[in-house]
Amino acid sequence: MLLIVGSNGLLGRYAAAYFSLSDDGVVLASHQPGADLHIDLRMPSTDLVPTLPAGITHALICSSVTDVDACRQDPEGTGLLNVTNTISLIESLVQAEIQPIFCSSDLVFQGDRGSYREDDDRSPTTEYGRQKKEVEDFLLQQPAPFLIIRMSKLYTLESDDPSPIGQMIGSLNEGKSIRCATDQIICPTWVGDIPPALGALLQGNATGFYHVSAPVRYTRFSLGMRVAEPISLGHLVERCSIRDFDFAEPRPTDNSLDMTKFLNETGFTFSDLEENLPKILAKHGHQQLVGHGDSV
Repeated sequence: MLLIVGSNGLLGRYAAAYFSLSDDGVVLASHQPGADLHIDLRMPSTDLVPTLPAGITHALICSSVTDVDACRQDPEGTGLLNVTNTISLIESLVQAEIQPIFCSSDLVFQGDRGSYREDDDRSPTTEYGRQKKEVEDFLLQQPAPFLIIRMSKLYTLESDDPSPIGQMIGSLNEGKSIRCATDQIICPTWVGDIPPALGALLQGNATGFYHVSAPVRYTRFSLGMRVAEPISLGHLVERCSIRDFDFAEPRPTDNSLDMTKFLNETGFTFSDLEENLPKILAKHGHQQLVGHGDSV
């Protein structure tokens, strides 16, 4: 049986829907209403484990503050959730012989060259990346088995998609120009692919580190053009540098992940953004698609 911590978050909702259909069952934990159990990692940690039903073997931990600027502006407050209380929860899980599955990020890497393998040196340049690395470091010190999945930018097919894709379409729909960096690489990954990808890892009794991300690489600019051209708004996409933005922290330029290990072990096939884009645009009120764009 799988415990999902953060079941009302973006990834948590998709994971809950997917694993609820499995024969093994799922238990949902969240600080929001509607979950089986209440847990709030923003508060001083309480021991969740004694309240768990029998039979839980794995725990997916996908509750965190993911806003990079928020982590930089409030490292102590976000670190309480992302690091201190998360580690406390993992300690309790390990003691109960429940295998933790930690959702990490490509931002644990320096982001200056891309195509990072699981065992490459981790030198995060953002506070968010440092927080994720700290939890990874804790798990590495544990003798018990664990699973860490590192992911990239997740997008949805819905009209309220919070990803760069959703933000771009929202601005374009308002007739606003979008500034898109030509010098930053991202790998948009459909959030709905993550639960079955995790399921494939669990079926193979995988442990350790795995990179779970769509393999196609885009610059912000090429992604912007791919979104805008089918709706005849390519003229609103402006070239710029990622250094032109006033972020709380400078952003790395290429955190793309090498997917060889995961793909070789599972044979998994990720959804193609080119195939998903018509569905996304339709959700935003665009029915006709014309023209095409390119990845990197």
